[in-house]
Amino acid sequence: MTPDPDRPPPLIPSHIAWPAFVVFLLAVTVTMVAVTVVAARSDGGARPAPEVAVETAPAP
Repeated sequence: MTPDPDRPPPLIPSHIAWPAFVVFLLAVTVTMVAVTVVAARSDGGARPAPEVAVETAPAP
């Protein structure tokens, strides 16, 4: 099967486009992980509810 001779060349050659696409996906993943970590640490993390802390406290 031969390519169509009237087909225009791609705007970005494939030897550049595929690695750039992979780097883009990795950058998006790293960015989303960073956003998740910042959001998780922004309010001090998980804390027990006040009524649970009272019930599980040792007796004096």
